Amino acid sequence: MNKKKIIFLVIYVLLFILCLIDFPYYIDAPGGLDKVGKNIEIENAYDMDGSINLTYVSEYPGKLPLLIYAKFNKDWTIHKKSEDNIGTLDYNTLRDRQIILSRVSYNTSILYALKKANKEVNITKENVYVTYIFEEADTDIKVGDKIERVNGKEFSTINEYFDLKKDLKIGDKIKVEVSRNGKKYDRYAVVKEEEGQPFLFVEFATIYEFSSDPKIKVNYNDREMGPSGGLMIALYVYNALVEEDITGGKKIVGTGTLSIDGKVGEIGGIEYKIKGAAKKKADVFFAPAGENYETAMKLKKKNNYKMEIVEVKTFDDALNYLENNVVKK
Repeated sequence: MNKKKIIFLVIYVLLFILCLIDFPYYIDAPGGLDKVGKNIEIENAYDMDGSINLTYVSEYPGKLPLLIYAKFNKDWTIHKKSEDNIGTLDYNTLRDRQIILSRVSYNTSILYALKKANKEVNITKENVYVTYIFEEADTDIKVGDKIERVNGKEFSTINEYFDLKKDLKIGDKIKVEVSRNGKKYDRYAVVKEEEGQPFLFVEFATIYEFSSDPKIKVNYNDREMGPSGGLMIALYVYNALVEEDITGGKKIVGTGTLSIDGKVGEIGGIEYKIKGAAKKKADVFFAPAGENYETAMKLKKKNNYKMEIVEVKTFDDALNYLENNVVKK
């Protein structure tokens, strides 16, 4: 083998190895649409002519070819993985948090839709999960842990946490029994001070178990992360529970968290979601009021998008728009 071929082979091997390395970056890019309902089973659900869709941000690993492409693509953004951390959460822990928040979102949205459609709902159990550990915490509790007992007492509701605080003293080291992936663990938390009051510096969220008529079951997909699909999940479930089809045969898209009282909250990555929805020829896009809506409208004007962008503060804002502007008469 001559010298030129050897040099070429060495360069080829080095480039191949470089392309396999996962650099400490990730890339955000416009995503697409996911039809809501693929993982929701609703007994005796009504059919719809159109579709209700979630939007998502496409995330790619920090591979060399993708990083080079992203550098020259105005719609792609490169981030250091550390930029995506929240407080003490590393990248993997943040992923655990986003998975729990996604499940909370499904749970809250389905319960809200059932009540909005005047269906029978009975809460049978509350499950309390850890969603965040503050930097000030002194604990080995982990994000994603399900709290079972505290100091030997069953811990099944957020209200029990507030009752527990009355008996805690600053400096106490409490025993916390948790479950995770089918296994049980003993953990601890030291009671610290926050504005003169005992505080654990641990954030919780509740996922409810319930029975309903009709029956609803969610087959969770851990590739769906975060709470931003709340509004659209609630619209889908509501539409499946009522006789009138609020889609009117249109492709309905949107984003926004949903609280238990029906308020819509802002989300991150709205620019990627708008671009992805426009590419998929959405008819209507619901954007949370405030900066999300303002960003969406700027993109619509700049790129001459044809889809209607609707500002929403509540579930009722979205529902009223569909009933008054989309439903076939």
